[in-house]
Amino acid sequence: MAVIPSTSAGDGRASVVAGVDGSDASLGAVDLAASEAKRLGLPFEIIHVWLVPRSWSPLVGEYANDVNAYEKMHREVLNAALEYAQSIQSEPRGRLETGVASEVLAEVGRNAAVLVLASHSSGAFSRFLLGSVSHEVILDPPAPVLVVTPYVDQVEDLVFDDDDFEVDLGEVRPAE
Repeated sequence: MAVIPSTSAGDGRASVVAGVDGSDASLGAVDLAASEAKRLGLPFEIIHVWLVPRSWSPLVGEYANDVNAYEKMHREVLNAALEYAQSIQSEPRGRLETGVASEVLAEVGRNAAVLVLASHSSGAFSRFLLGSVSHEVILDPPAPVLVVTPYVDQVEDLVFDDDDFEVDLGEVRPAE
């Protein structure tokens, strides 16, 4: 899915940015962003955003160690995406940021030629829904935003079986 803002940001957009979260779906975002960066002749950047859980308290003695361990886990997510990009002959720059993912991605997107995100939808119906981060970003897109859905292995994955649902005057309910 592509969402193009109504106003043009003009020149000066510096890179193509892919937001990743460690899911297989986000590798599709890396694929597409790498292709777009090459096509546009722009640098390619991969960003992973994380947030310290609210339930953690700096008053707890192990807080700093826990945060460092948590940051290391998120750095590994970013590194895995960078390694994947390198395996498809791309040389992106990586950024690990803290904050609310949709807010950070929107801010980074203000300087991007294209922002590529992944949706985690799976199953026939949920493929039509967006994840919360991509949804928040496209409500006020900072740049052209491309949302990549998970790869489909077989066309049958997209088709409802007639035995799965009964339809009665527009109402959908599970078959009994």
